[in-house]
Amino acid sequence: MAKKTSNTRIVCTRCYTEGVAIWVSPRDGLTEAFLYLVTLPLIFVGGLFYTGLRSIHSHWACHACQSAEIVPVHSGRGRELLARTSES
Repeated sequence: MAKKTSNTRIVCTRCYTEGVAIWVSPRDGLTEAFLYLVTLPLIFVGGLFYTGLRSIHSHWACHACQSAEIVPVHSGRGRELLARTSES
């Protein structure tokens, strides 16, 4: 599901995990390949549509919980979250 990783350190606002963000694409590539094969006579209309939907809904996410609610560690909010979790 996850493709690539970022070099930016992030803090998740949901689970308060510090780490590296991952790229998350919903669904799987097999469905996409199947749609390309099935709609071959129609100039790949179904496959292109599905690829567009996957790219629209892809996002950077937390590596632990895959939440899209993340902030950079070096931001003010990120420092605040890290300070709050280190106090506990």
